[in-house]
Amino acid sequence: MAIIGGGVFSDLGEKALGRLRIPASDAVLWGVGRSVKRAGDRLQVIDHLPHLAWGLRDMDGVADLAHFLPCVSCLHPMLEEPIVGDKTLLFVNADQRVTREADVPALQALAAERGWVFLQNSCSDEEMKAALASCARVVTNSFHGAYWSLLSGHAVKVIGYSSKFESLFRALRLPVSALLRYEKPRKHAWLTRWLGQGSQTSELVAQLKRMSGDEGFVALPDPAAIRQEFRAMNLRFAQGLVEAGAFKDVRVNVLQR
Repeated sequence: MAIIGGGVFSDLGEKALGRLRIPASDAVLWGVGRSVKRAGDRLQVIDHLPHLAWGLRDMDGVADLAHFLPCVSCLHPMLEEPIVGDKTLLFVNADQRVTREADVPALQALAAERGWVFLQNSCSDEEMKAALASCARVVTNSFHGAYWSLLSGHAVKVIGYSSKFESLFRALRLPVSALLRYEKPRKHAWLTRWLGQGSQTSELVAQLKRMSGDEGFVALPDPAAIRQEFRAMNLRFAQGLVEAGAFKDVRVNVLQR
């Protein structure tokens, strides 16, 4: 049996399963993400899959909400840590397909100018935990940065680039209108540099520079309740795998804090 989960699998892991010669009927999709990039495009809605069990993390992409399954990282205990500081965290996706390498110095300078903490999602768990504890507000273009920050009670401003951010806001019952959007860097970044455009201000940096004060941040009215709801959904999914014979048992000690 194979378990595919986390991140974005537009093909629902079909290629990976093919390489491993594992049929879909012996595979589990656990909170797999999908998205479309262009504004106005709609995510394909799925009502049936041949997998042993499946749950997708994007609410907009399932016909039946019984197959909506929030990212299992909601189980992480760092989401229960108290917020003890009042700083602002700029949490940036380190993937160069999302954030241009050439933009990082500008983002760091912007954070320093505004007195923000700067961190990328290539950081360690301990660095992320410390940043969430010391910062009451988070500005991010990272899906998980938004997910963790909202579930842990932070005020968040999201600058997104695909439908997965809209799906997240709908799942959390937050207004999609609060999202800012930008286009990801060109796929062939070398061509952009060759044309002499690598130093131009990107849409991401431009969006951040237009931000002023504390405007536009959103927060969950009861993050603990949503966090427990999302955890319960994942535990029910796990228990279903036990009943199907895929797991021997489910332990939930991580939640008994």
